[in-house]
Amino acid sequence: MIRGIYTAASGMSTHLKNQEIISNNLANADTAGFKRDQLVITSFREFLINRINDPKDQGHAPLIGSYSLGTEPLGTYTDHSEGGIISTERKFDVAIQGDGFFVIDTPQGEQYTRAGSFYLSNEQTLVTSEGYPVLGENGLVTITDENFIIGPEGEVVVDGTIVNRLLIVDLPPQAMIKSGDSLWRVEGEGGAAPATGYKIVQGHLESSNVNVVKEMVDMIAGMRTYEANQKTLVMQDETLGRLISELAR
Repeated sequence: MIRGIYTAASGMSTHLKNQEIISNNLANADTAGFKRDQLVITSFREFLINRINDPKDQGHAPLIGSYSLGTEPLGTYTDHSEGGIISTERKFDVAIQGDGFFVIDTPQGEQYTRAGSFYLSNEQTLVTSEGYPVLGENGLVTITDENFIIGPEGEVVVDGTIVNRLLIVDLPPQAMIKSGDSLWRVEGEGGAAPATGYKIVQGHLESSNVNVVKEMVDMIAGMRTYEANQKTLVMQDETLGRLISELAR
């Protein structure tokens, strides 16, 4: 009886977390360069087995029986598939086709983004909408004339002269952490490495890779599963209450 309550409660908790992730995906469906997240779910029994088999958790008693104990969210997985390339006809908008990230100089150090909606600062340097400088292979990207071109390899051409080249890097997916505003930071092992399999397209932006229809279907399915677990929990609680009343007599 208690097992059933815990199983239903774990399902409710897991699907509530899943709804939060789906909601965030939908909220960023129109955010350039956004990558959708997905909840990684395992059965609670598998979670316990993994804990018991972990050398750091030795000494626990082995599991008895084969009943499921519900579900457990293990974390989130980010889908790094490429979004669509959309024409904006704006010269400061650039998209990356293929692999790679732009390098941005933030107060927290170098961070990375696929959102190429840039602007020209008062100092005539290329910056993000938050005012963070966009880095090139030779430092800040300075554009002194509106007559400029950003080529397919990231070369910045002003008045027919290459003045810099956008710094495009590859990142280890396992070390990437979202830091907001379509920016990523890298923690742990590995680091940025020069990218090779890419093409820069000026006057375009990469859209998010969120499929709105799929996210809505997943949200509805998740809500129905949450409600089913909720009804199960209420039923288990009522049954337990009647059992305790009968025993008390």
